[in-house]
Amino acid sequence: MSLIELLLGAAIFSLIMAACVALLLAGWNSWATSSTQAQISGALSQSISRMTNEISQSSASGITGVPLDNNCPSDINNSVNTQMTFSIAQHSNGSVVWSPSINYAQGFESNGQPQLIRTQNGLTQTVATNITSLKFCRATTNMVYIQLTASVPTAQGQQRSSTLNFKVLAHNP
Repeated sequence: MSLIELLLGAAIFSLIMAACVALLLAGWNSWATSSTQAQISGALSQSISRMTNEISQSSASGITGVPLDNNCPSDINNSVNTQMTFSIAQHSNGSVVWSPSINYAQGFESNGQPQLIRTQNGLTQTVATNITSLKFCRATTNMVYIQLTASVPTAQGQQRSSTLNFKVLAHNP
């Protein structure tokens, strides 16, 4: 085997290894992006599920902190309503009993990470982490529009975010 053959073999081997490393890095980046998107989807899904379930059991007259807005929902991005308080109907012995007030708002953990918090009877619970924006508006007395934004840093140091708009009908009179 001559020196030229040895150098040619090393060059071909280097090209193959470079292609393998590039393929490995592309796969890792794709996985990291999917993982981040799954975290965002999980935070939004968790928040929507909890809020929808409780708000739908509330009464329109019991919702406070979110006044009627003729521009809702088209103008929700400009909403200053970042928290909402309401009571939900609980049925006991054939009659409706209203729960103590429930409040949803954006808060922060001790490390500064944003979260969606739920407060009732002085007890505060974290509903979901990575919630960077929460806005409410009402176009009618019993229809609440909610905009949630979740944001998570990627492994590459970038910030990925997703915003979800949804509406909830307060079913009780």
